Amino acid sequence: MTVLKGNCLVAQSGGPTSVINASVVGVVQEAFRSGEIDRVYGALNGVAGILNENLICFNDEPAEEIELMRVTPAAALGSCRFKLKGIEENESEFKRILEGPEGFLWAHWCGLAECEAKIKEETKATIRAIPFQEGEGGKCIRCGEASVQRVVFAKAY
Repeated sequence: MTVLKGNCLVAQSGGPTSVINASVVGVVQEAFRSGEIDRVYGALNGVAGILNENLICFNDEPAEEIELMRVTPAAALGSCRFKLKGIEENESEFKRILEGPEGFLWAHWCGLAECEAKIKEETKATIRAIPFQEGEGGKCIRCGEASVQRVVFAKAY
């Protein structure tokens, strides 16, 4: 099994359900426990926080404060329903995200090698993780065709 190393970024999206804060707490605590993660960042207001580089660093927060998020009503980090446009419509934004502290994109992909190759050519990013289970459907970030799941695009350093 490959061990992930480096920094971790967590963001909330969607409605403020009873589990949204508990999920963030779980991510943060497990990242700290792993011993492999240097810094754990939270994006304020979901994807909008990532795009605007509006991040907080959980390393600076006491463990007790992080645990209190679990029972905090509403979305502690804030949330949004912002959706990125396709890469052809917004190539400069994708490149900026890949160059920033977050350094990855969680986006729909149609499954075609040609689309991944074109994204690599345009941004230097490749697919780094494909979830075992399919998620919600959407449109490929590159070609706009149907996609059954999102994948993680990132650059190699």
